Amino acid sequence: MVRKSDGCLVAVGAGTRRPEWLAGVLASGDRRQAAATFAADGLYFAGPYYDPAHAMPTRCAAWDWLP
Repeated sequence: MVRKSDGCLVAVGAGTRRPEWLAGVLASGDRRQAAATFAADGLYFAGPYYDPAHAMPTRCAAWDWLP
C-alpha cells in the first residue's frame, strides 16, 4: 500500500498528474486507477511518529524491534 501511495505522490510531484487525480483514486478504492507501484529499493520503515497532540505513547511492546 505504501509503495502504491508513493507512486501516486511521485506522479503528482513530477507534474504528470494533478492533485485532484489522487483524491479521485483514493475515493474510488480501485488500485488499478493509481500510478505504477513505487520500487521497493531504498524504502525502509524507520518507525512511527505521532504528533504529541494525539497523546500517543512514544514506545510500546510492539515497537521493541525498532532501533
